[in-house]
Amino acid sequence: MQPLTWVKAMAEFVQRSEKLTLQPHDQTSSRGWRSRLVRLGRWRALLLVSICSIVASVVIALPVSLLFGAKGVDLPFVLLTSILVPMCVAPTVAHFLMQLLFELDQNRAQLLNMATRDSLTHVHNRRFFMESFELETARALRTDSPLAVLMIDVDDFKSVNDQYGHALGDSVLQKVARACADMVRSYDVLARLGGEEFVVLLPSISLTAACDVAERLRAAVEGLSILTDSGAPIKVTISLGVGFLDSTTLDHQSLLNLADQALYRAKRSGKNRWVC
Repeated sequence: MQPLTWVKAMAEFVQRSEKLTLQPHDQTSSRGWRSRLVRLGRWRALLLVSICSIVASVVIALPVSLLFGAKGVDLPFVLLTSILVPMCVAPTVAHFLMQLLFELDQNRAQLLNMATRDSLTHVHNRRFFMESFELETARALRTDSPLAVLMIDVDDFKSVNDQYGHALGDSVLQKVARACADMVRSYDVLARLGGEEFVVLLPSISLTAACDVAERLRAAVEGLSILTDSGAPIKVTISLGVGFLDSTTLDHQSLLNLADQALYRAKRSGKNRWVC
């Protein structure tokens, strides 16, 4: 098994394990205290855990001392010991635990990123998009909310690969993805479906606004400055199909088909344009 495949498999295993072992409330609370400790930072979290350990030791030692005080137990000595011992032991133990917590959080974020992001363009991958798309479509149909999806195809991309090589082709895809990412909202979902095809999920947007987004994306890519190894500029354009949720839409696949049909018409009518 290749390293990347192994990492993705591990990420899927982590996600499935969390869903199976934690109920929704437990999952939220578990991530809540972990995220709060991470936000505190390593040293402040270490100090907080050490103080809590000392306080817990005193709280436990005090009733025990009072219980056995009548039998000659030295109360001040017990209380002093309950403070000094945690002060010596707690920081070391807490440092070890905080290190494990922070490493676990970083590794989990890295695994999740590799499982949901396209390795070349760093936008979302097909799997993440389809899961988000299905949920958003169901929500929009249930609440009668507007929803649009943009299908994007890089025009004549095969000729770029054939003429200039796959290295430049990869650079073109990266720059197209970056230009599109700069034009969409933070809560929109931009993903690479595969090859030279991208897609954008636009929740809570009107048809006019979705068409405006399509035009901005088209203009942004048309204005890219891409040079070959010899320094010669090449022109890259995209065609887009706009699909909008309407009364004929039954599910997310129906909406995607609408956008795909619009993209096909854009390609047939001359490319470097959008069709709704």
